[in-house]
Amino acid sequence: MVRGYIFIILLFLYFECPSFTQEVNIKMNVPEHIQAGSDITVEIELNKGEIGGLARFQQQLPKGITATAINLANADFSFEKNKITLIWLKLPDESRVKVVYSIHANKHLKGEFSIGGKFSFIEVENREEIELTKHTIKILPSLEVDEALMVDVNDFTEDEPLESTTESLAIGCYRQKPFLTQSGDGWIVNLLISRGKTEKLARLEEVIPVGFIAENIQDASAIFSYKSGIAKFLWMTLPEDPLFVVTYKIIPEAGQKLRDGSIEGYYSYMDYGSSIRIPVIEKDINLTNSKNRDLASIIEHIQKPESEKTKPVLPQKSIEPDPVNKTGIFFRIQIMATSKPIKGDSFFKSNNIQGQIYTEFQNGLYKYTTGSYKQYARAKEHLLQIQRNSGITEAFICAYQEGKRIPVKRALELTNQK
Repeated sequence: MVRGYIFIILLFLYFECPSFTQEVNIKMNVPEHIQAGSDITVEIELNKGEIGGLARFQQQLPKGITATAINLANADFSFEKNKITLIWLKLPDESRVKVVYSIHANKHLKGEFSIGGKFSFIEVENREEIELTKHTIKILPSLEVDEALMVDVNDFTEDEPLESTTESLAIGCYRQKPFLTQSGDGWIVNLLISRGKTEKLARLEEVIPVGFIAENIQDASAIFSYKSGIAKFLWMTLPEDPLFVVTYKIIPEAGQKLRDGSIEGYYSYMDYGSSIRIPVIEKDINLTNSKNRDLASIIEHIQKPESEKTKPVLPQKSIEPDPVNKTGIFFRIQIMATSKPIKGDSFFKSNNIQGQIYTEFQNGLYKYTTGSYKQYARAKEHLLQIQRNSGITEAFICAYQEGKRIPVKRALELTNQK
């Protein structure tokens, strides 16, 4: 009889009393929207009942969304491969536990994504799991990023770090041909900078055509300013990556249209204590949303000698210089002048300048010239080729008599040339 009562009581306890697993529940409180480039707070509320000991919570975030711990309730927090992991070796004694962290959306993101999660724990030596109800979060586009530079969160891919060595990369600055925004209210200008071994003090100046204004979009940690028709990026310390992109937008003031080649720019950097200024070269390249691996491929093609390319960017007509001599009157093309000598010829090769380079020191400057012509017309043809193929618009013709510079006008008069 007693055994019968005990059996009935056990059945009652089994069916009427909830088990630990039934008592455990977890929910997430999260806003429905996140502004690209900003953070939102996520709260995980755990009603753990009587369970204790080892437990884990995991949540997978899409690429472009990162997480930072705020209040962990004694859990160990990690964020790797876009997965949040919280581990308790021993859950808190309180029956209700709250975990708080923030998530950040990359400023270039748009679209929407869903997040859920899984809570795992040990009950009577058995591993139990509870799936968290998924929440959909809509990304509000950043007001600082042009629509042309935004990417859907589902299409976002992680960037790959560039190799640390920059030995093979020549210093240079290359402009993608400006293109209209999707709304048609302006033009996007992307510039790729190869900083070489320089680490500090650099400046990029773009002369904006009359009738336009410039607005910063992506400055790569530079100080951006726009004044008197010049858009300027100033770096005290350059980015760690040897290749990086800056972006700005030019907006017409009164229905102006941008013509090809109407922007003139210069990149300046320090070399052994002296400032070197080189022109920005405009190329038919695509830098929008480019990753490091894309930039490496682009710069490799740009800086590779023409003889190594299967398809030259611009074919060059062979212009053979006259035999080199220092007698009589002859003409050369000055490419650039610097206060410190340029080591090696990688700069000239990367800017598509063919032929021998001559160096002379005059008035405290190292002047670099190429070509040697008795006829001014042939020197001018070579000058136009350099301007067309390299973008170095500041190159000019200089004249020599018995190896010493003289005014070009004087050389033309002495040789009866026009």
